[in-house]
Amino acid sequence: MAFRVITSEIYGNLGRFERVRPGLFRSESGRVHVLGNGNPNGKGEGTLFLDHAKYTDAVTGYDVPRSLVVCDDYFGIHPQSVAPPTLVTEFDQRKLDDIFLTLAELKFRNELAMRSSARADLLKNWPLYIIRLIAIRQ
Repeated sequence: MAFRVITSEIYGNLGRFERVRPGLFRSESGRVHVLGNGNPNGKGEGTLFLDHAKYTDAVTGYDVPRSLVVCDDYFGIHPQSVAPPTLVTEFDQRKLDDIFLTLAELKFRNELAMRSSARADLLKNWPLYIIRLIAIRQ
């Protein structure tokens, strides 16, 4: 079985992740999946830290909700602080489709909470993507 170990400058060891398929990994708790081979970045690292802490030390951890963390290499877009952001409409459509197929494969519910640092274009288009997810699930 293939594994990926993810670490962070801030949190240290974030855990060992079992390869589910190329580019998709499952945490030791089974509650968190990671899509991509790059850096999970801020919110992703925090999610992985809380999940790993709960798995290794129930006192300091937290039962995170089932989560899919998308790494920065997945779309080939890295943190953008100065330049205009890449809009979700400019993403590779096959990659977007794969995210929703992955959510269906992992049997995520249709009711999803999504958190992103992306700007308004992403937020105004999420309802369209939720509708696509529901259509894929049915």
